[in-house]
Amino acid sequence: MFSNGGWDYITPAIGWQGYDVGAREILRFDGVTWQRPQISGTPLGGGVDVRSTPLDLVIAPGASATTDPIFPERSIGLGVTGLVTSTLTGTLSTWAIGVAEDPLRFGSGISLSVNSWVNGPQAPLVYWSPTALTLTAEGGVFSGGTVRLVAHYIELSLPDWV
Repeated sequence: MFSNGGWDYITPAIGWQGYDVGAREILRFDGVTWQRPQISGTPLGGGVDVRSTPLDLVIAPGASATTDPIFPERSIGLGVTGLVTSTLTGTLSTWAIGVAEDPLRFGSGISLSVNSWVNGPQAPLVYWSPTALTLTAEGGVFSGGTVRLVAHYIELSLPDWV
């Protein structure tokens, strides 16, 4: 804790919360380590966590652009939100976002200009393996631009090890 112009080092108590600036998330002390809080949990561990993972995708020239995997293995996907942060350029007229097996899952006909957005909820769907997002140029190809994307999902955690 920063106090009176200097740092005081104190031992946290169970239930204390802090904020990890680098990860941009709230953490709770469980008596041993700092954990991400759960929506529901049990005294023996195990619970339900709702997560949102952001990334900025710089678009390279081509008909499509793919992120690194953003939905973790065994997660229950809820949807994707996004915002164009640097105008999408190229011969395309609009763009779509989805996953390899369903390239329109989260939206299509999205504008190219800064602050154009996508809010693509889906029926809860299990992603059994790490899954990337695919952006597809509609009516042409990409030559550049940047899109900020956030994947929203649920993770189930195991009970504590014995």
